[in-house]
Amino acid sequence: MRVRPLPLVAAVLGAAVLAACGDESVSNQFSGTQHKVVQTVVNLANDASANDASKICNNDLSSGLEAELAKSVPGQSCTTAVNNALNEVENYTLSPQTATINGSTATVTVTDTCNGRNHSDSLQLVLEGNSWKVNSLLTECNVR
Repeated sequence: MRVRPLPLVAAVLGAAVLAACGDESVSNQFSGTQHKVVQTVVNLANDASANDASKICNNDLSSGLEAELAKSVPGQSCTTAVNNALNEVENYTLSPQTATINGSTATVTVTDTCNGRNHSDSLQLVLEGNSWKVNSLLTECNVR
């Protein structure tokens, strides 16, 4: 299920902030390309923890997701959408379990607790140039 942009980015940021902020050991559980993919989630967490919406848009999100966020509200930039999302993040935790690579796309499967419910989510990433970027989050949790 694909969620609307603001809840999507709020879910991504909320999950990443509480899951991996500054914790390099999360990505070190993986090797090779899987490590690079999971490291993208750690980087997103660090940037979200620092409330650096500009860095999130420029470094962590795919160009497609960045454009989608910018279009989500007329006249709004990705940075504004991310800043708004950071203000809406609630208690949302996750733990990366697997990273699956399929050419230039990847899926990081996580277990998480959101609003008191345990479930699994899939964070989608794409390879842009030499960097993995967050492209979407599929979630059943309603982050508000």
